[in-house]
Amino acid sequence: MSAYDSQNMDDAHATQSGVPVKLWHVRLPDCVRSRDCAALDGRERARAEAIGDPARRRQYLASRIIMRRVLAEELGRAASDLQFTAGPHGRPALACGSGPSFNLSHSGAHAALAVCHAATVGVDMEEPRPLHGARRIARRFFAPEEWRALENLDENAFDNAFRRLWMLKEAYIKADGRGFACSLRDFAIDHSRVRMLRCNRRVPGRVMLAYKSVGSGLDTALAVLTDAALRIECEHVDMRDL
Repeated sequence: MSAYDSQNMDDAHATQSGVPVKLWHVRLPDCVRSRDCAALDGRERARAEAIGDPARRRQYLASRIIMRRVLAEELGRAASDLQFTAGPHGRPALACGSGPSFNLSHSGAHAALAVCHAATVGVDMEEPRPLHGARRIARRFFAPEEWRALENLDENAFDNAFRRLWMLKEAYIKADGRGFACSLRDFAIDHSRVRMLRCNRRVPGRVMLAYKSVGSGLDTALAVLTDAALRIECEHVDMRDL
């Protein structure tokens, strides 16, 4: 076995022991009520006001609202009491310096939020969308091992594999903390077996990866910096009903 390991998210969900990870799949609301924004701080409000596109502004506000609600419940505190800070590359964390690792991703009308008290977590969610220049991107930016696994696939298989690999890589660089300051060629993922093949940066323990189809073409990728199996608890929230 390689120095890194992984597991399919469906298998992880069935695991009875291991590192617990809570994963929320969220349907964002069609509108954001002013009273729901009461828990947001001044920086969040300022950032929302700077977003010119109304749909993206609504997406940002709703994602921050549900993130605060979930973390507040995890910590037993009021959502408005939570304060956040950001790492050197923008990764958010609780300003108190304690509490769980968390990561948020949103795409279109949906969001995913991962929370883990025992290890650092990264998550990516993507709605289906056309892929433009995917082969050129993969050839130029992916690790050589990854490109070799992709280059001879037919168009449909390539699109599916590229999308899965892109999401797994983005989940990892978010868990790593460097985001796109981390070269996508510095590590390699086996998209078919959902496992890390190579990582040039030392991380605590192994990198556990998971991937799940939520439905209607909506997928989620998860990366956790741990050497233990994952125990993933998935919840679905429709903010239109709140």
